[in-house]
Amino acid sequence: MAPLIDTNPPHRSEKDIRKRFLTTHDRPAPTDEQVNWFATFQDRIGDVAVRVNDQVADSREKEIALQNLEQALTWIGKAIFQE
Repeated sequence: MAPLIDTNPPHRSEKDIRKRFLTTHDRPAPTDEQVNWFATFQDRIGDVAVRVNDQVADSREKEIALQNLEQALTWIGKAIFQE
């Protein structure tokens, strides 16, 4: 049976590595389509976050859930705005 986690990930080129560390200042201006896609995700994830905040009892788990929604939006933005 193959392992679930690849213990030998592929070697990445310098270009691929450097691309991972670009900031918004290093990228071209976003297109209107990219901005609209991100706004859609921002609204929907924001709606989920508001429901979690309103309907889930205050707890460590609730805070982690909200942080993970925030993290998801961050990764979505990075994916949308990549070249």
